[in-house]
Amino acid sequence: MRTLRMRLAAQEMVCAPGVADGLTARVAADLGFDALFMSGYHVAASLGFPDMGLVTMSETVERARQIGACTPLPLIVDGDNGYGNALNVIRTVRELEQVGAAGVMIEDQVFPKRCGGLSGIEMVSTEEMVRKIRAARDARRNPETLVIARTDGFNAPGGGAAEAIARARKYEEAGADVLLVHGLKTREDLVAARAALRVPLMLTIGSRIDLSIEELDRLGYRLVVYPLTALRSALVAMRHTLSEVRSKGVIDHGSEAFMPMPQLHRIVGAPEFDALEKRYA
Repeated sequence: MRTLRMRLAAQEMVCAPGVADGLTARVAADLGFDALFMSGYHVAASLGFPDMGLVTMSETVERARQIGACTPLPLIVDGDNGYGNALNVIRTVRELEQVGAAGVMIEDQVFPKRCGGLSGIEMVSTEEMVRKIRAARDARRNPETLVIARTDGFNAPGGGAAEAIARARKYEEAGADVLLVHGLKTREDLVAARAALRVPLMLTIGSRIDLSIEELDRLGYRLVVYPLTALRSALVAMRHTLSEVRSKGVIDHGSEAFMPMPQLHRIVGAPEFDALEKRYA
């Protein structure tokens, strides 16, 4: 099986939706995606929390294990800021590798971190982040595991594209396999980052950039993830349906707004478990 590293080395486009649980992972796999991104924001939201450093390393590892049990698709895990210093990064990478993570992303915020789109971001020094990247590289036992370095320098106080790209250069020199310059907003920013950096670049698609996969491929971006697309669309659907129940007290479960139960049974794997039950009955 070709790994993510192999695909990126071949300059293939990899598109990964954001997931936080086995069900969302199964839906993505059913639709034909060939990689997944375990979004830290999505995991925090699924626990009822904001993305403000409230999810622990052990909770992240357990979610990655659950997702890996549901699909063999390569899983990139948002490891926040490594949950501490370089020693914490070592344990984070090793724990996530053990549950099958194909890539681990570490960002350059202080502990506890905040969502990159929130105000109040605080950054560690470039030198500290470099030490974390080196620790992550040394910690991995599988050479195919990707160390992804993310910088939030664009949105940090006093930051911007130049600051973020300068940090990313240092992370590239430290040995990061993939870089994410978070917060880039314009096509010009994307072009500047691609021109300044040599390793594969990851891009998150949210409310800032809505370029097509084809356009991003032409710009040289090879790993494109949609961290909150599934979450945000699902929340709209849930709110709409539950508001109907609340206001009318009745709902048409046969409408197009609802997945038919046979399809739901198939996605969660009921036919496979039925076959196993008959085999061992």
